[in-house]
Amino acid sequence: MGNKLLRVLYGSPDRPLKIGNLKIQCYVLEDEIRVFCERGMQTVLALDQRHGSFVKGLLAHKTIHPFIHKRLGEALSRPLRFILPESRGKQGVGYEASLLGEICNAVLDAREAGLLSKDQLLMAKRCEILARALSKVGIIPLVDEATGYQEMRDRLTLQEMLAKHASKELLPWTLRFPDDFYKELFRLRNWQWKSISLIRPSSLGKLMHDIVYERLSPVVVEELKRMAPGDERGRTKKAYHHRAAIDVGHPALNNHLYAIIALMRASVSWDVFRRGVQRAFPKPGDQHPDLEEE
Repeated sequence: MGNKLLRVLYGSPDRPLKIGNLKIQCYVLEDEIRVFCERGMQTVLALDQRHGSFVKGLLAHKTIHPFIHKRLGEALSRPLRFILPESRGKQGVGYEASLLGEICNAVLDAREAGLLSKDQLLMAKRCEILARALSKVGIIPLVDEATGYQEMRDRLTLQEMLAKHASKELLPWTLRFPDDFYKELFRLRNWQWKSISLIRPSSLGKLMHDIVYERLSPVVVEELKRMAPGDERGRTKKAYHHRAAIDVGHPALNNHLYAIIALMRASVSWDVFRRGVQRAFPKPGDQHPDLEEE
């Protein structure tokens, strides 16, 4: 792994992870590897960069070396190399983000043993700040939020739920809906994106069908089924995340989504939205439609 040049999926130089006053550049690499840049790790740990590499700088503190267990030492000896985004091919060097917590533990263990010098106490203080933050949230969620990868993961979870519980004939259209539609729907239902996996999928599929397809003309729905684009579940992860424009490919459906999203944005609650959608888009043949509760 250390010799392979990896590809960056998410993250950019202007989106560092911020913990208090500390900043560290992070990325999500292929195979969902979360990585901290070497120089960033040196900086947040207040390591003297005159020693050269991050590992050499860390191991130069002989009082800390005994607390670095074998597996951690082996991982540190194999830095990850990757192409930095927006750098015209410039390479970056880093380490798996999870190692930072183990390094902090080693430094704090050395402090607990009373082995750190006065100059090394700054490093221990930094490690204490980092360890406290990591214990509350965890390193993976922090990196995913900083790089923007969390939003994509939530979107994929949503797509998987829809694939299981939305109408199979209309699923390809559903998968193309813009993120704003889902975010407004979640806001009105008091659902949180970060807990999307806890939502009952059957409820979501039912609401999707009720709000959108049952309020279109039956002729349009039959046309959508006949003209459905290819199933997008085979698309790359990156392709899912960047579908933000309202352009699902059918004029009647596009217009309906424009109107529904506008109505959602104007609604302060789910009940207000329900009344609005019932007035504006009654179901064909039903003059007094009512969205069923979950």
